[in-house]
Formats: sequence, C-alpha cells, structure tokens
Amino acid sequence: MKIFVVDDEKNQRLLLSGYFKDNGYEVESFVGFHDLKKSIEGGNIPKIIISDFRLGEENGFDILKYIKKLKGNEIYFIMVTAYGSIEDAVDAMKMGAYDYITKPVNLDELLVKIKNIEKVVNLRRDLIKSNKKLDNLLENDLFIASSPSSKKVLSLIKKAAEVNYPVLITGETGVGKEVAANAIHKLSDRSNAPFIAVNSAALPKELVEAELFGSEKGAYTGSISRRKGKFEEASGGTLFLDEIGEMPLDVQSKILRAIETNVVVRIGGSKEIKIDTRIIAATNRDVEAEVKNGNFREDLYYRLNVIRIDIPPLRERQEDIIAIAKYIVKKEFPEEYNNTEENFYLSLLNKEWKGNVRELINYLRRHMIFKGDEKIEEKSGFLSLKEVEDQYIKKILNYTNGNINKAASILGVHRNTLSKRIKEIE
Repeated sequence: MKIFVVDDEKNQRLLLSGYFKDNGYEVESFVGFHDLKKSIEGGNIPKIIISDFRLGEENGFDILKYIKKLKGNEIYFIMVTAYGSIEDAVDAMKMGAYDYITKPVNLDELLVKIKNIEKVVNLRRDLIKSNKKLDNLLENDLFIASSPSSKKVLSLIKKAAEVNYPVLITGETGVGKEVAANAIHKLSDRSNAPFIAVNSAALPKELVEAELFGSEKGAYTGSISRRKGKFEEASGGTLFLDEIGEMPLDVQSKILRAIETNVVVRIGGSKEIKIDTRIIAATNRDVEAEVKNGNFREDLYYRLNVIRIDIPPLRERQEDIIAIAKYIVKKEFPEEYNNTEENFYLSLLNKEWKGNVRELINYLRRHMIFKGDEKIEEKSGFLSLKEVEDQYIKKILNYTNGNINKAASILGVHRNTLSKRIKEIE
C-alpha cells in the first residue's frame, strides 16, 4: 500500500517516511502541495496521504479539496498539525478526511489508523471481486432479479455465501431453489470444490442411506464394491438436498448427526469418516406445518434453518417475468431477439405461471421453436399424435443441433428413451 507524506519540515518527513518504510509500506515524501500535485498528475496515485496542516502558502485543506475532487473517496487523508483546533478537525472531517491528529505524533497510534485503513481497503476490494463474481453468476446462471423481492433474495444469497452455516431454501416448484443454492456455492470460498445436488424425492427408499452416506462391499444385495456417499463426495464443497421434506424420519436423524458431528459411517461399515460438507436444503412444503404434524424432525429443522431464504413464486414478482423472458430469448435465440415485439413480452404478464421460472423457460423455447408455424394439417385431416410428436422431436433436435442430451432435457425424458424414439422416426 502506497503512502504519501507531505510536510515542509525535513525532520518530520524523514521520521514518518522512515517509520512506515520500516513497517513494510511503500512511502514517498513531498515538501508541499505543488510537488504532490505534479506527482499525482503524472499517474503516481497513493492510497493514503498524511499531510501537515501548514505548508507555506498552502495548507492541508488545499490538498484535501484537490484529492476529493480528483479521486473522491479512493484516497484516505490524515491531517497532522501542531496548530490543531476543534474547528479545524470538524472542517477536515466534513470535507472527507479520514482522521485528524496533532503533533507530536504518536507513531504507534498512527500505525493503528493506517492498519485500519488497510482493512477497509481490503474489504472494499473483496466486495468488488464478489460483485464481479455475482455479475458473472447472474449472466451465466439465470438468477434474474428485477423485482424488489428477488433483489432481497440476491442479498441473502450473498450473505449466505460469506459463511458456512446450513441454509434452508423454501419456495414452490420451479422458482429456482437449486439455482439459488448453486449461486451460494459459487460465491463462497468453496467454489472450487464440488457442488453435489440430490433430489430427495427421486431416491428409492431402500437406497436413500447408501446414496447419502455410502456403503461397503456386500452391505446390501447388489453392492459389489465400496461406494462413497454424497456427503463424502461433496466434502470441501456443498451438498444440496432438494425436497428434503421427502426424506424418511429415520434418515433425517442420520442427516442431523452428520451435520452436527461432521462424520459419516458407510452402510455396512463401522469406520467414522470425517467430512467438511456445507449443507443447503430446499423444500416446496410448509416446513413449519410438517414439523407440527410430525413429518419433519424439529431438531433437524432448527439445525437447517440458520439462514432462511424464501423465494416468492413468479406471479408475485412480475418485474422478473419480462426480464427473464428477454434474457432467454437473447441468449438462446439471438437472431429473434430484435424481431420479438414488446407486446409479446407484455402478454406473458397475463399468465399464471404455476410452474414458475421452469414453465416460463419451456414456454419461451416452444414459442420460439414453432414461431410462425401454422396448424399442422394433412390434406385429408389432422396428423396422428405420433406424427405430431415426431415433428416436435425433430424441431427440438434441430434447435439443439443434434445434441441428444440437451434435447432430452428439454423434452423431459431420459436420453435412452429419446434415442429409441429417434430410431423409430428414422
């Protein structure tokens, strides 16, 4: 960090410059305002200026006014004088000085002030980096926030990313709970480690424990080798437990133990395995009602509910609808972006979007893919259902440039199912 010392007394300049150099700082000294101004105009910009108040014809106020006009709050100014007064101190602080001290200078006290400035500078730098990460995240992961409620969610995401406590995300199906969880992970210091997502509702009841905690060879029928569970796979990173309300009560108790002890034991094993896994859970249920009805463990609820993020349904944040729609069209259908009329976007506000963002995105894709198509009719009547499906599949494949995985995802079917249907079409 660069410090400028300005004083017309040589001994004072040497004292301050030498002291801060000895403490590891880059220091330059100046006799007066004109020398300082010339250096700054040449592109030599400090982070801190320590200046005497009396500088011949000029004074410290002249320097303070100059740097505030030039750099705003980017340069921290500390005024030093043997002629200090309460009035001067008040005026300096009003003009934006960081601090005001009198001679003889207590060097250790001044060093503490410099260290405090250093902390503030580092925090601001980290905040700028975090905001850049967030901007990049919003651009690439579709968490569009135009409405006040969505901006509140974004604020909570940023706060959650700064700590390692469990997070509970609630909201209807399709509102973007996994997107929010992924955003927390990517903004956190765990971003280079795995983000593992588990859909609790999709796990077969008999295999839930093995999936989460792992299993030893022979632990159950079909277990032919040792297998890590999701808690282990996500160690160092984040485990996202989607629809955790669907978890059986006995498994909930084991999840609670893993969170509290940072230890898991594989099914069929006895060895305790240390983990460092951040837990983010999500549910579309009224979790408080589930606790009251005995369907969700109260102790697990309190353990997860350290940070709570409630994502409102899309119908309650209409400002986001058009923003998301324009984003999707521009990103996935750039050739149609300038040709899409504003009335189309406005018409989206009249729909309920019970499936929330997920439904909106799929609607936009269908609309853009089939835009301009007339009703499909044969000369002698309508096409059969299979023929309509075949044409739809062809349209999706054309849209994905033949990418079967992407097409299967859009169609909501397994890749193998789609591959079979493509063979039938051919």
